[in-house]
Amino acid sequence: MTENGTGKISGEMIETMAIDPEIFGKVLENTLGVAERGKSGTFYTPREIVQFMGTEVLSRYLAQKTELDFVLIQNLLQMAIQQNPIQQLPGENPDTLASHSKLNIQDSNIQDSNIRELITISQAEVLQQAIAQVRILDPAAGSGALLVGIFQLLWAVRRTVGQRLGENLEQGSLASKKIQGEIIARNLYGIDLNPEAIEISKLRLWLGLLEETPLEEIAQIRNLEKLPSLSNLPKLPNLEKKLICGNALLSNISELQLDLDSQGDGFDIVIGNPPYVRQELIKELKPALSQRYECYAGMADLYVYFYEQGLKFLKFSGHLVYISPNKYFRSGYGAKLRKLLSTAGKIDILIDFKDANIFKEITYPSIILIKKVKPENNQVRVLNWQPNQLSARNLDQSLNQPVNQSHNYLENQNQSHSYPENPLSSKARDPLINTFDAIYQNHSFLISQRDLTLDGWWLESPQVLKLLNKLRSTGIPLRQYVHQQLYRGITTGFNTAFVIDRDSKNRLVREHSSSGEILKPFLRGRDIKRWSIYDQDLYLIFTYRGIDINKYPAIKDYLMPYKSRLTPGIVGGRAAGSYQWFELQASPKNISRFESPKIIIPTIVKQPECYFDQHGYFCNDKTSVCFSQDNEYLLGILNSKIINWFLRHIAATKRQGFLELKPVYLSQVPIPIASETDKKTIATLAQKCLEAQGVEIKIWEEAIETKLADLYGLNTQEMQIIRESYS
Repeated sequence: MTENGTGKISGEMIETMAIDPEIFGKVLENTLGVAERGKSGTFYTPREIVQFMGTEVLSRYLAQKTELDFVLIQNLLQMAIQQNPIQQLPGENPDTLASHSKLNIQDSNIQDSNIRELITISQAEVLQQAIAQVRILDPAAGSGALLVGIFQLLWAVRRTVGQRLGENLEQGSLASKKIQGEIIARNLYGIDLNPEAIEISKLRLWLGLLEETPLEEIAQIRNLEKLPSLSNLPKLPNLEKKLICGNALLSNISELQLDLDSQGDGFDIVIGNPPYVRQELIKELKPALSQRYECYAGMADLYVYFYEQGLKFLKFSGHLVYISPNKYFRSGYGAKLRKLLSTAGKIDILIDFKDANIFKEITYPSIILIKKVKPENNQVRVLNWQPNQLSARNLDQSLNQPVNQSHNYLENQNQSHSYPENPLSSKARDPLINTFDAIYQNHSFLISQRDLTLDGWWLESPQVLKLLNKLRSTGIPLRQYVHQQLYRGITTGFNTAFVIDRDSKNRLVREHSSSGEILKPFLRGRDIKRWSIYDQDLYLIFTYRGIDINKYPAIKDYLMPYKSRLTPGIVGGRAAGSYQWFELQASPKNISRFESPKIIIPTIVKQPECYFDQHGYFCNDKTSVCFSQDNEYLLGILNSKIINWFLRHIAATKRQGFLELKPVYLSQVPIPIASETDKKTIATLAQKCLEAQGVEIKIWEEAIETKLADLYGLNTQEMQIIRESYS
């Protein structure tokens, strides 16, 4: 289109200009605003991750379909990608494109001799047939990032195979466009609730055909201000029954009316980045979901159900590869999904990125690749991303591994490695973002699928799993030891109203003496330190369930201005529930028990920081509390390095290395069986640490550690594993 907007294209322009699909794609993507993407849970997948997911799942499909060697197939894909690098994907920062182009230009021409050495003519023929037959579905296609990425991979492999067969598939040639059109029309399927997103996906794939095509071939497009109808676009494969607007979660394959030809029994590959929508936002869907899904849980976020549905969409022996939050690894709501995944298929790959910044909007991403067959003595290749633990020297070694050696990773079963810090974050994009594949190949390891238990998934080396199991078998779970007396702190629902300072407390008591009865000394999670507290002189208005508020007129008058904000179940109020506007949202049933001696454990910490409270503090919902006759003994255990190590391997993690020590994780802490003498020894040492308020206590902590190592039966090598995690 000319600068004056007439739409007339000169011959000189036609000869010199080429179409960049991303120019159109960026315009079209603006029809989906940021707010709409967030509401639908749609976020974009980085190119390196798309390439990894695509190559891993496609190589497994091709090896299975052709019965060729898996390593040979992976080397073929690497060769194909070098010749045809993945281009910029939907949603990707265009500023990063130049660096990728520079990296890949030098590898853009693969010699015929290299391909002839890798595969024979007959192998190329069966590969060509397998590529033509593959059926790939993205059940939450969004604006097409994964579909575009997998299309580029399929084309790269098909072009390389064609080169071995003597085909002339120059980029932009009619022969190339014909095969690319066949790939789009025959191999790719997508579903999304948003009709605009589906139209964008179709257009992105079509624009891929126009890359390096003269403008005269698309001169019919005059106006991109309004999303055009696909029926008016030239040379577009019919995708009306390939990319469809529909509800993938509440429909069967037959109901979706996808054109599967003779492949009606399901898909060879399901690939996806399921929408991340929190469970609070899908209340209207929950009745239908509970009827359809084995993995249903009331607290489960939307992405959970895409796993079960994805497996249903697969053929037997098909492959599913997803990137999603890792919360189902250890959460209570993920238990049913963990059971489903570990029994319904053979898990090939499991990656936990923890707090690596792959998405700005989504934390703690993970990747799973699973084959829909009965798992029998299966080994899972896992990568447990450990920030801050890979030196520059080790990273350089990873990057310098040659391609043909790095693909022998199936032989490396028992190697334990450390990993770089946030390699996929925007701050570390160059060069670390380009190293993911090498890091995976050199620092992943194998575990038994049987080790992925219903209690939670821990992607640890065999040595670490063995030590975790030893600690568990030697001790009694904390919840059992304290006879279930392990609780979350108090939830007010609105701290501004219920938490006051000393001046406000004194004023309320002056106004009416009854106020003092329900004003309790108060600690927040941030106020709890290791062996001590940082008392901010705060007080809780303890309006427990069933309180007669009229007995406390000064308190009632104080809370009255907040009434609309405190009323449960209304817009702008607190969470719905069977409590009065002046009552705490959640409070202990046994008030006197809460005022008794107890251990307080903050929830969000870098390491366990436990305190023995003997002064009747109340504490907020960012803490847990436990009650026992052995408080000092338990305190010594909970503040130990051994239990710190244990919790680091079982608890949920948050950004920047923080742990989330909810009761579900604390309850699993193994308490060693000890004689009264040993208990007294540890309790006495813990009491000294308390009296010193955590200052100059190293000698006592080391004595506790030595005694605990004996009680757990840990040998020198096992203690070394624990100590090394602190170095």
